[in-house]
Amino acid sequence: MKASVSTPAAMSPGMGNLSEQYHHIIEAMAQGLKLEAIAHQLQVSLETLYRWLGEPLFRTMLQQRQFYQQEQAQLKMAEESSNVVDRLIAQTESSHVSIQLRAINMFLRLVKANRTASSASRSAKNKTPSADNRRQPKLDAPDVSATASQPPDPPDQQRISMPALSVETPTHDPLTLSDESPTADDHVPHGTAAPGTRSMPEPAQNRGNRRERRKQQKRQQKRNARR
Repeated sequence: MKASVSTPAAMSPGMGNLSEQYHHIIEAMAQGLKLEAIAHQLQVSLETLYRWLGEPLFRTMLQQRQFYQQEQAQLKMAEESSNVVDRLIAQTESSHVSIQLRAINMFLRLVKANRTASSASRSAKNKTPSADNRRQPKLDAPDVSATASQPPDPPDQQRISMPALSVETPTHDPLTLSDESPTADDHVPHGTAAPGTRSMPEPAQNRGNRRERRKQQKRQQKRNARR
């Protein structure tokens, strides 16, 4: 057994906490020891060892160890690949090489630059907190009490505006309204509101019909006066 694994006396149940024993189990499993041998080292029963293997803390420590081993393997592969690229660049950067070798040299330099940038980005990402750990901005809830205490809008503000094609604002001179005041003979348009209530502006077509009828009535009165 390698020296990195603790001795049974150092890892006896009476010494150390569970995390140290879990660490010893993980190291022993990485070296290929069987569970019976590990239980004998820790001086515990095989049933106790199986129970430890199912503990959440042990599983978390095992996942961390596996992740660490994967990172180390990736770093080792990247280092070996970088060494190969450096050697190829050194062999193809001579001025006496062919055009093909110069193209290979440029490609290898580009690969090395991209790999360096990727490593720097990975390092910066590991230093910054992940998106899951960042505190989300707290949205301010609307003040319900302030909304409830506000008085209702006046009737003219509660009125729903009609489409622009059906409602037109009068553009004639207000001084002429006295000559065009409604008479008793005027026909009340359909949908007129009851007295005492505010009504919507009358369409321009109805106003034109009223003017035309008023003019006809005046002409008829003049004819009757002449007779």
